[in-house]
Amino acid sequence: MQAEAAADPQLYERLTKAREDKDGAERALTQLGNQLAGLNADLATKTELRKTIDNNSAKAHTHVYDAQNPVCKTCGTRMDQKALDFVREREQERDDLIGKIAEIAGDIGALESNISAVKYQIAAAQQAAKPLAEAVIALERALVDQSKRLSAAKGDITMSTRYATHLGELKTSTNTIEQLVQLQSTHLNAASEHRVAALQNVDRLSLLFDAVLKFLIPETANGKIDLEQNELNLRFQMGGDRSTAAVDSLKIVAFDLATLLLTIEGRTQLPAFLIHDSPREADLGLSIYNRLFTMSQKLEEIGGTPLFQYIVTTTTAPPEAFQKEPWQRLELHGAPADKRVFGMDF
Repeated sequence: MQAEAAADPQLYERLTKAREDKDGAERALTQLGNQLAGLNADLATKTELRKTIDNNSAKAHTHVYDAQNPVCKTCGTRMDQKALDFVREREQERDDLIGKIAEIAGDIGALESNISAVKYQIAAAQQAAKPLAEAVIALERALVDQSKRLSAAKGDITMSTRYATHLGELKTSTNTIEQLVQLQSTHLNAASEHRVAALQNVDRLSLLFDAVLKFLIPETANGKIDLEQNELNLRFQMGGDRSTAAVDSLKIVAFDLATLLLTIEGRTQLPAFLIHDSPREADLGLSIYNRLFTMSQKLEEIGGTPLFQYIVTTTTAPPEAFQKEPWQRLELHGAPADKRVFGMDF
């Protein structure tokens, strides 16, 4: 409201008048410039004409002198009356040229005087136009400032009428933010608990991995599982770290069994079901291969009912004690056809 009270209602009219005065001064300055250019062009023309007449005047003086001394250039004899008439004609030509020179000299003087006057008028017009241009700039700035103040005042009025609505929205947003912060805190706590539980599971899995390796290779083997970034690193030690194709196969078998044990303990979201497809005696060694079946049997003895299902498909015969039911469930051959998986040829 204060900005509206401070507004100048005649500001726009003053700015319009100042612009008209400025434009008039600029037009007058342009006209003077054009007039000066025309005078300079006339002066240049008159100056060239005077040079031409001066040259002709010099020639006319020569002709007069020759006419005043009418002597034949061949024999030196003085010429007759016709020569005297010729003299008078040359003298008249000279006088005419002298008159023209005087006339042109007067024109040139007048042009130079006019040029000086126009230059003075241009300087005066430029001096008068400068404050007009400055006044236009000042009034334009004042108009912009006044518009900003009016816009700010209107904005204040609009905000005051909407304050109640915005206050309600602010309270709702504040409550929503508080709820989101509380929900975020709950999720962070849950994530932290999950992270701790996951680390505990990794530690437990590492202990089971070590136990499986110690069972398969008694007294000499050690194993450990480390969580590195987004993957598990399986380490096998037997007189130092080892990494060969056979060791890699053994680590995979031991890891699978350790995961099965972790599942039996209820620490994973996996079914207690494991299939090993053709673990070979050539990769594991005969003693390790045999102890794989012995370990499975010992796990069956935990609890009244087996807590897992473990299927091994192999082309190497298991220990003799396991070559019968309830451990050996199916025996297949390449021939004849009824001994194959589907009991027929395709």
